Amino acid sequence: MSDNTIEPGSTRRRTLPRNGAAAGLVLGFLLAATSLIVNLAPIVVTGVSDAYGLDADTAGFVFAANVLGTSLGALVLSPLVEKINWRKSAAVTIVLMIGVDFATAVLGINANLFVLRFLSGLGVGAMIAMVFSVYSKTSHPERMIAYFTLLVIFLSGSLLVILPVYIEEVGISVLWYTLIVFYALALLTLPFLDSYPPLPDKDEATSTHRAPALFIASILLAVFLFQVGTMASFIFAIEIGISHGMDFAMASGIVGVTYWVGAAGALFVIWLATKKGRTKPLLFLGILVSFGSLFLLSSFIWAFLFACVTLSLGFSMYLPYLMGVAAEMDNTGKAAAFSAFSSSVGLAFGPAIGSLLVGDDDFSKVVYLTAGLYSISVLLAFAPAKMLDKKNYSERVTW
Repeated sequence: MSDNTIEPGSTRRRTLPRNGAAAGLVLGFLLAATSLIVNLAPIVVTGVSDAYGLDADTAGFVFAANVLGTSLGALVLSPLVEKINWRKSAAVTIVLMIGVDFATAVLGINANLFVLRFLSGLGVGAMIAMVFSVYSKTSHPERMIAYFTLLVIFLSGSLLVILPVYIEEVGISVLWYTLIVFYALALLTLPFLDSYPPLPDKDEATSTHRAPALFIASILLAVFLFQVGTMASFIFAIEIGISHGMDFAMASGIVGVTYWVGAAGALFVIWLATKKGRTKPLLFLGILVSFGSLFLLSSFIWAFLFACVTLSLGFSMYLPYLMGVAAEMDNTGKAAAFSAFSSSVGLAFGPAIGSLLVGDDDFSKVVYLTAGLYSISVLLAFAPAKMLDKKNYSERVTW
């Protein structure tokens, strides 16, 4: 599918080619920059606890307010994405996010942190819904999403190393001002991006504008279950390593290094896209992460390393294909936006469910849960992916 086939008319101003690598990187930066806080959970929880004198549980609830806001923001925006001017809406959202984080930095403990972080989360969720809606209007959504995961890994990985040093020296305000800088940079990218109108219908007389509801529900549930399984184990990854006899430095080092391995996986998705269809990559990666996650149960270092690699590849490779399938479920971007909501809810539920299953440093139930949810996710994604492959094996399906 070329740009001309999905562009109903020329734009009045010059923007980046909607399906090109430059647009993928800029869109990826826009979303990565405005959703950074989701991937900085350890810094947020520890930093808020130390800076404001809160216990760990209370600090955790502050971050939970952020995640709750993200889920609600994505839910509210999902049915509206086809009716709004996404660039103007994104600009307003980012400006409001800057205001909220500035208030958090200035007011500190004197402000109601729960309310401010909830409001910030609403903005994050709205941005996620809008950008994923845009992804659905490109020729290869899975490739565009892989650009995002690549940048998330790079930015989050870098900030997780750099920020703690400055937070310890200057205070938690460094985190809020850092987020503001990234928000401002994200705001500057908007003029370079296309308006991404809905894809033209394949046949106006017969088009349903979307896939059958059962396929949409199946892929949305697959996204949700995958994210629940991922977060249930990922938040305990270091503790699992320690329970196998590793010290903190070794366990955290393995988790950190394998997190960066995901960048290579994202680059592979960018190259491969749908050259081999959707079903084959989904099945291979889904089976790999389902089987590989079970190695968390082993006390061998090589097994723990392999398990952490598979968790990283699940995020950087399996998830882009999964959400890419969701993005192709309609022409308007609603399905993609709802997949972003499903993902956000899964990210919120995963840690809670994992925490309920952990007892006396026994993480086996959590690992079995992750492997089981991954397996169910693959089964749920199979039929929607196969249906898309039958309609168009290597290009974006329109309805």
